[in-house]
Order: sequence, then structure tokens, then C-alpha cells
Amino acid sequence: MPNISQKNGIDMGNIASINGNAVVGSFDPLTSSASDFVETVPTTNMILYGGTSLRSSQDSFLNGPKVIFSSDFDGKFAITQQNTKNWTKFECGQNTFAGIDTDGKLWMCGTDNLYTQQSSDFTTLTQVTGVGDSDTAWTDISVGNNHILAINSGKLFTMGLNNWHHQGTGGTSSIYSLTQFGTDSDWVMVCASNQQSIAVKGSSGNQALYSAGRNVYGSTGQGTTSGNTTTWTEAIASDGDDYTHITMSYYTSFVVKGGKAYVVGWGGGSNELRGDNDTTAYITTFIQTGKIDASTYGTNWTKAYCNNRTHSYLINSSGELWFTGTDQSSYRINTSGHAKDGYYVKVSETGDNWTHIARHDLQTNSTSANHDAQAGINNGKLYIWGRHATLGSQVNDTTVIESNTRIPQVVNTNNTCNYCQMYMIHPEGGGGMNTARGVLACFNT
Repeated sequence: MPNISQKNGIDMGNIASINGNAVVGSFDPLTSSASDFVETVPTTNMILYGGTSLRSSQDSFLNGPKVIFSSDFDGKFAITQQNTKNWTKFECGQNTFAGIDTDGKLWMCGTDNLYTQQSSDFTTLTQVTGVGDSDTAWTDISVGNNHILAINSGKLFTMGLNNWHHQGTGGTSSIYSLTQFGTDSDWVMVCASNQQSIAVKGSSGNQALYSAGRNVYGSTGQGTTSGNTTTWTEAIASDGDDYTHITMSYYTSFVVKGGKAYVVGWGGGSNELRGDNDTTAYITTFIQTGKIDASTYGTNWTKAYCNNRTHSYLINSSGELWFTGTDQSSYRINTSGHAKDGYYVKVSETGDNWTHIARHDLQTNSTSANHDAQAGINNGKLYIWGRHATLGSQVNDTTVIESNTRIPQVVNTNNTCNYCQMYMIHPEGGGGMNTARGVLACFNT
């Protein structure tokens, strides 16, 4: 452990308590009891890297039981072990954490009863029971800014705010518990954003994409940037191709089906994050993307990921990671500047075993969004790159790993990372845009 007995000129060894919390030893973090402090850095189960306790009114539902200063990073990285469950997928919004464990159980915690299934003890991670056909039949979950979408045995359930019709119910009333939409049982995957939602519905070979919510920027794919899509409405008709991935932000939506990538919405102007070599402000119906030069589309894409305003990534069946957009906040990995001519450029520094990029910036609708870190999984390991200052802000240090690195840096080399998600909250002090203040990752045992 580093010797931080003195911080900013203050002798920590002479301070018995701060705000009523005991200081354990001359360098231990503030804890409610000595037993909460663990010197050994956790490497398994769910871990939050950075981002702890920045604003208790927003993120107290993700304060884990152990606050740890990592000796591996010389005390620069706040690490919080969240729980000891094994996960297949989870998402964390401004007010909600929701995840599906390896047994198909759905768990939630959050800020209040509008954003969690439980009617009390909102900040306690609690299993959702008595909803759907089975407590172990949850297959997909997505958390937006203020609403949640989930699938149980092919049935669609929604809850949360609904003021932009983004739950697709036809009304705008908030829903305080997971409630089934309609009676169909062929929903496949869901994605919730700020004021919009998309979902795949239909049997294999007969799948269509649906959307609901605010049409601003065209990200619902309904052919307009005005008004709201009040009920779940088809955005891409079935053509025989099955979907492998869908994602959306406030501005842009990407889907992958039949090995081809499609995009709709705002292109970020000169950022050209759609990868279509087009600076047109809005495209309101889905078009094919994934061009790797002026005339060639990649045709073996499996996943797509978009940042609200600056860039996007595609992963192909060979595990290659491809990028387009701008290097704002050092997202550009291999060279500086925009991707050439708005086409996708292969990321070549870290090997070709990419399986996942953390969903990023799903919540903010600020036109001056300050995008921070990025994370992904390559060869089973967690990588972080981009601007890391916020990840270290809990211990007042902006040199976590390597600040502003364009090359992904591996984290936790000892264990396989099964899933990761950027942890978004409002900046300390409240209000304004949401920023990535941490990386939430699971290392199943």
C-alpha cells in the first residue's frame, strides 16, 4: 500500500474521524467500521472501478460493502466490490441497477419505488419475484435514463417514467412496477435509452425491429424527427435475417442483423459517427453502414456500439474491433483525428478477440456532452481507455492507469471478465449532463 499518511499537507495520522467516520490507521479510507476495509484488491465477482460515492443522492444504490485503495495502482484507483453474484448481463442507469444472473434471475436496486421493483429498501439488491412465467426465465434487461425494459419467457415488461411514450403503452403515465406490455410472447431483445426504446420481436427467420418514444434526431427510425411514437411500431420489417445486436443512444441507433450493420439518427456532424461518409444532420430511416472504404461494406458484423455524439464501434465475427468518429476525449485508439472519410478503421493494437464494448452515454441529452472513459472485453480481459480522470476522482487523482490513453489498458489480468458497463451519474453537485464516472464489471466464479 502507498504511504498516504499525509494528504494535501494534512497529517492523516492525527485525524481520528471525519464526519463521524473513523479513520483506520494513517492511510486507510473512511469506513463505517474497521471490518469494511480490505487491503487486498478484489479480482472476482462484480467490481466498480472508480465512481464511488461522488453524489450520494444519485449513486448511493451502488455503494458496495468494501471500499478499497488498490496497491496495484498505487492508491490511485477507487475500487468497490459490489456483490458476489455471477452475471450474464446488467445495466446501470441514473436511478437503477438491474441485472440477470447466470440462473436467469432478475435483480434490481435503485433510488426509489419508481425505478425498482421492490416497494422498500430500494438500495438493497433484491431479486424480482412473482413477475412473468418464472422467476428464472429472464433473458434480457435494459436500463435507460428513467425507464426499464425486460423480457421474461418472451414477454415484454416495462416500468419507470413514460412521459415521452418510450414504454410504448400509448399513454404517458409512470409505471411503478414491471408490467407486461400486450400478450405476445415472441420478444427477443430490448434496448432503453433516454427518451426512446427499440426492441426485436418475432420468431427466428421472421424478426422485426420495433421502436417507441421521442422521435427527435430520428433515432426511433420512424421517418421523422418530430413528435413521439406512442406505441411499439415497426421500424424495420422482417426480411428473413435474425438480429444479433441492437443498441441506441439519445441521438443514434445501431442494429446488426444477418451480418450487416444498420444505423439511423444523428451523425454528429463532422464526427461522422454513423460511418456512412455523410455529414447530413439526421437520417430518419435505417440505412446500411459498416463501410471500410468507399465501396466496401463489412458483411460479417456481430455487434455495434455507439457513443451519443462522437464515435461508434463495430465487432465482426473474427473478433476485430472497428472504429469511426472523432478522438474527442482520446477515444481514437490508433491515430488521432477523425476516422478517414467517415469509414470504419480497424483497431490493431490489442489483438482480435473482442467480444463486447461497454454501453456508453445512454443518458445524456446535452449538446456539450463531456464523454469520458470507455471499456470493453478483449480475449476475456477487461480493457479501459479514453479519459480516465473521472475514474480516479474519488481519491483526487487523475492518473488512473494512463490518463487520456488511446491504447486500451488491461485491468484485472488474473480473471476472465464476463460483462462490463459504463457507470453513468450526474456530475458532483447535481444537474447537467451525465458522465462516465466508473466501469462496472463482473468476473464470474
